[in-house]
Amino acid sequence: MRFAPKRIRKEYLGKQMQIISKYINKDEIQGGADMTVKVEQIEKNKVMLEIVVVADEFSLAINRAAKKIAGEVNVPGFRKGKAPRHIIERYVGKEYLENEAVEPLIGPAYAKAVEESEIWPVSRPEVEVIQAEEGKDFIFKA
Repeated sequence: MRFAPKRIRKEYLGKQMQIISKYINKDEIQGGADMTVKVEQIEKNKVMLEIVVVADEFSLAINRAAKKIAGEVNVPGFRKGKAPRHIIERYVGKEYLENEAVEPLIGPAYAKAVEESEIWPVSRPEVEVIQAEEGKDFIFKA
């Protein structure tokens, strides 16, 4: 059995760790402790987590989503990526903007909640968004 040289193995492992850390980076929620978790036992081996992310974090996620959408959508009168947020919101709709903000927020919040509650998930969670409105806390169940 042949092994790759040590330098190549180190580079490969480094790249793999970057990929993995991208998915389990819990510091992506900016404030660190800006969320609360409620654990509810459903069955012997089933748990429901209710995760509440502070409104400020959700507002930041909406701003990031608006910047991302501004780069993808051609708004008449503006260069690509240069349209202000309120124009983007009017052009694509507030609901679409909030839905785009929810997706990147759920992963890190769920990972951090699992770590805090010391649960070992066996399968992927079924996520149900309870509240996703700007100015209010973002609440979801997993």
